[in-house]
Amino acid sequence: MELTPRAEALARELDQRVSRLRAEPGRRATLRALCYSNFGGAGWSAGSNTTIHEQIVLAGLRDAAAESGREGHVQITFEELIALDPDLILVSKPLRGGDSTSGDFGGASQRVLESEPSLQSLRAVREQRILALHPNLFATSSHNLVLGAEELAREVDRLLAREEPPAPGQPAGSRGERE
Repeated sequence: MELTPRAEALARELDQRVSRLRAEPGRRATLRALCYSNFGGAGWSAGSNTTIHEQIVLAGLRDAAAESGREGHVQITFEELIALDPDLILVSKPLRGGDSTSGDFGGASQRVLESEPSLQSLRAVREQRILALHPNLFATSSHNLVLGAEELAREVDRLLAREEPPAPGQPAGSRGERE
């Protein structure tokens, strides 16, 4: 099947964006990420052979679920979360405002992570490394997978920049940024 010139241009653009993501992951390459959903009944994650795994890897991160041998969408217990102890946890932003435990309409997954006493020892919880992606990017199987990976990479880079210690000779709380 022959592509139209517009389709060819879009394909080249996506290829370039993927190449940029893969070219310089920087400190992201050292981080183990885990996607997580919990709406009150059970926790879920995703390992290899899933679109969220592809986003995590494209963003330059390591997928903690895939590294532990998980494939596809799988239930994950609190004990398994604690054993994996990822550097950051990826959740979906709320689908709409207000508290809810029915689906992730009100940020239930993040609330579970932050409020469950047994999960307070998780590195991602302790270090406030829970990142929320827009629902359309958290669960996508289209070309938006690249957009989701780019957004994830940007959010991780912002998080890491906030965590960097000040350069020698700069006062604490300063990174030489102009206000």
